[in-house]
Amino acid sequence: MMCRTKCFCILIIVALLHGCDTRSSGTPPEGESHRGELHFSMNAGWMNGPAELIHTGERYHLFYPCNPTESTRVTTHLGHAVSTDMLHWEELPPALGPDSLGAIASGCVVLDEENSSGFGTTDNPPLIAIYTYHNYETEAAGGEEIESQGLAFSLDGGDTWTKYDGNPVIPGARHFRDPKVSRDDETGEWRMTVAQNGRVSFYRSSDLRQWRPTGSFGTQIGSEYDVWESPDLMKMRVAGTDDERWVLTTGIGMGETGEWGTGYFTGTLEDDNFTPDQTDPLWIDYGFDNYAGTTSALPDGRTVYIGCMNNWEYAAEVPTEGWKGSLTLPRELTLESLRGEYVLSQRPVGEIGMLQGRRTELSDITVVQDIEREGLHRVKTKVAVTPSEITVKFRTDELGTIGFAERFGIRIGNESGESVTIGYDSFNRLLYVDRGASSTVKFSDSFKHTHLFPCDIEGSEALELHLVLDRGSLELFTVDGKIAMTDTFYPTGRFDLLDIFAENGRVTAESVSVTGLKSVRESSGGVK
Repeated sequence: MMCRTKCFCILIIVALLHGCDTRSSGTPPEGESHRGELHFSMNAGWMNGPAELIHTGERYHLFYPCNPTESTRVTTHLGHAVSTDMLHWEELPPALGPDSLGAIASGCVVLDEENSSGFGTTDNPPLIAIYTYHNYETEAAGGEEIESQGLAFSLDGGDTWTKYDGNPVIPGARHFRDPKVSRDDETGEWRMTVAQNGRVSFYRSSDLRQWRPTGSFGTQIGSEYDVWESPDLMKMRVAGTDDERWVLTTGIGMGETGEWGTGYFTGTLEDDNFTPDQTDPLWIDYGFDNYAGTTSALPDGRTVYIGCMNNWEYAAEVPTEGWKGSLTLPRELTLESLRGEYVLSQRPVGEIGMLQGRRTELSDITVVQDIEREGLHRVKTKVAVTPSEITVKFRTDELGTIGFAERFGIRIGNESGESVTIGYDSFNRLLYVDRGASSTVKFSDSFKHTHLFPCDIEGSEALELHLVLDRGSLELFTVDGKIAMTDTFYPTGRFDLLDIFAENGRVTAESVSVTGLKSVRESSGGVK
């Protein structure tokens, strides 16, 4: 059985501070109180996870399955947004909508530079969308051919699209979705990974129109009740070496536990036979709210990942008004070797630096809880708590000694008493996040409050954490990015208080850096 608690943690850290938000504290517009100021979300309607991030000319294109008219889980269109920096997005009209073959459930987009499809020219190569049709009428009638793969092309950089009159390019099946297409530089062919019957299938084509099956992966891994979807396959160089490894990512829904996340396997690929290095998936993110992500190889050599910042257990019930769904920040991935295994390391893309504003730096903050002291230190700064970027280092050279805190970390909250706690349990060697008090509004019994991660930091001198906070989410990066965690929360008022806490002992924050981040909504009229 797949285990989500496997963790390569050497250093774990949790953060701190209290910030005074210098912006207006007026009431946000109706429906906007939970909308992130750093993360992309649609103006209105329902958005699933990302389908594709692609760079052409001077623009990034983001595509995503969505329902632009209703905030329900029924996806009907392939949404489209553009940006020059992956942060400030302009939402455009959907690229594709339903037709007689069905609604648009998912998809991907590639640039056919050599015009292998014949839809454009070598001077004006087409953008090609390969997407999944979902026929709700066939499904309601109990039919089997519910999902099939279609094709569309654009000759004007993605502004307008024409559907191929030979659709579907791959006939229907019952569970057959989420195509991801890439070019095989060795053979010149196109390779597709697609979720089929709960696992991953491989297809190939020379012209993007006619596809043949070439292999599959995963049928002997995990529980038959688990769901695999949104597969992605890429070749990555191992940092600091000339070695290369294939990385296969997939969204995994664990039927036995009700957990959802993005897993990945490293391995070798020969004739579309993928041989993994490990029998259980590793995890791109250990939080509750990072699922079904996709990667993109950018022209500058970076591999960038974006995930769906939501969880299928409660995605349709979150207390947003008129819109549902948002995406993680774009993250740069690197592949590293650690103790004989290959692991992905990630960090927010460097473009986030353009959002940075005022910074507060602090050092040597000691917090003690004993019979005389409450173990809480409220740190006041002139930097807004949300949105912000925080890097903090706790001293742990005395971990395990008498007097060192049994638990320590950060509590983010507001004057209404709503809060999220991120901490480290020194006795049980666990990193934990508790969002049980994050809102006075209860919206779903499936909104789990606390998760734990085994992380033994004994022998380390410090725990360092990189934290990006938005109005309703946190993204944590630690162990040089080898551990990431994403969680959402829905307070009734903005979080503007940060506290360092210690339980049954003392802890010292050696250094703290808090940087306010400018809202992408305030600094770009195109973002909604």
